[in-house]
Amino acid sequence: MFKTERVPVTLFQSTDEGAPQLTASAGSLKTILKACLVTGYGDKQALGWESAYEDSTYIAFRSKHNKASKCWISIDNQYERAAVVTGYHEMSAKNTGENQFGEGLVQLLSNSSENAPWVLVGHERGFCLLVRSALYNPNRCSQMIYFGDFCSIAPDDTRNCILCKSGHELSVNKYIDSNHYGVGSDIMASSFSYSISKTKFAFAASSDKMNHNVYGAFASVAQAHRGAEYPDFVSQGFSAFEIFMLESRYGSNLYTYHLRGLLGGVMAIREKLEDLDDFQFFNNIDQSGDRFLKFNTNDNTVGKDCFLLNCTAWEI
Repeated sequence: MFKTERVPVTLFQSTDEGAPQLTASAGSLKTILKACLVTGYGDKQALGWESAYEDSTYIAFRSKHNKASKCWISIDNQYERAAVVTGYHEMSAKNTGENQFGEGLVQLLSNSSENAPWVLVGHERGFCLLVRSALYNPNRCSQMIYFGDFCSIAPDDTRNCILCKSGHELSVNKYIDSNHYGVGSDIMASSFSYSISKTKFAFAASSDKMNHNVYGAFASVAQAHRGAEYPDFVSQGFSAFEIFMLESRYGSNLYTYHLRGLLGGVMAIREKLEDLDDFQFFNNIDQSGDRFLKFNTNDNTVGKDCFLLNCTAWEI
C-alpha cells in the first residue's frame, strides 16, 4: 500500500561539541534550528535546507530537495521560553504567506527553567526536534516539533506535508505552565470521535488539494490497551508500532477519517514506561541495526504516551 523510500537521517544533540544551547532567551530556538538545518556546527553538516526572512528572533525554513512539497515552517521565537510555529504553502515576508496551516504556540521551558537538553533528527525533507522539558517531570517528558513530508497513498499528492507539535493556543502563557497531557495523548487516542486541534497537528492541504490547514488523526496498533504494564508478560520488554495518519473530512454532520500517510521515523510504544528517562537510546532492538531514542510527551500521566524516534533512517 505504501511505497516508501528508506532515507538516512542525521542526529544532532545539545551535547555535541559546538552545539548551540537552548536557553531562556528569545531567539535561542531559532539559532538551534538554523544550525541543524542550514549552517551546521562543529563537525556536524547541516541538513541542507534554505532559510529566509531572518532577524534576531525570527526565521523560516523549507526543504530544497527536488521531491519536496516546498512548504515553509515559520519560527517566531520572540518569547524567552516559547515560540509560535506555523506552516505555509508559500511565504512572502516574516509571518506572511499563503495557505497557513498548523499555527500554535510551543512552550519550551517552565518559568523556573533556564535551559534544557535537545535532540534533532532529520533529513533533507523533514525533521523532529525534541526538547526534554516539562513542569513536573522534566527528565521524563519532552516537547516536540515535527515538520516535513510524508509517504502518502493519495495520487499525485504534492502537498504531502504535516506540522505536528506540542502546540497550544496563542493566548496561553509563554512558558510551560501546566502538566499537560501532550500531543502524544492525541496521537495515541483510540477514539476517532474528534479531530486533533490544529495547534497540535495539521496537514498542509487535503489530498484533493481543495483545502489547506486540514484536520487529522492517527492510528496505530499501540492504541490497543495503551499504557499496558511494562515489562510485557510475553516479550519481557516493550513493543512499538508504526503510526498512520488519517485525513478528517466533514459531511452530513459528522467527521469521517481516511488513511492518508505514514508518520516517518516515529513509532508508538504500547507499554507505560514511567521509570525510563527521555533521550535514552536503544540499539538494534528490532534486528534492523537501527538506533532509536525514547521520548514521552505526557507530563500528566508520565510514561503513558511514549515513542521511539529512529536515529538511523526514516521511511518516507
